Amino acid sequence: HIMDILHLSNVPLTPGSMRAGGATKRFIRNEALADIKFLGRWAAESSLNVYIQEAVSSFVLLKL
Repeated sequence: HIMDILHLSNVPLTPGSMRAGGATKRFIRNEALADIKFLGRWAAESSLNVYIQEAVSSFVLLKL
């Protein structure tokens, strides 16, 4: 619904993409992983790392 409001319904994003994007933005700003993990309510840092890696990969692909 939010994607429609923002006129982004043709962009392949999901609420999960926004979660990963938010974590990645904080990571790029050099925020502590422990803080990002807490804010995103990740149980394990390894799953947070996957979110960040996937988001950075998508970001680079979109820039290409």
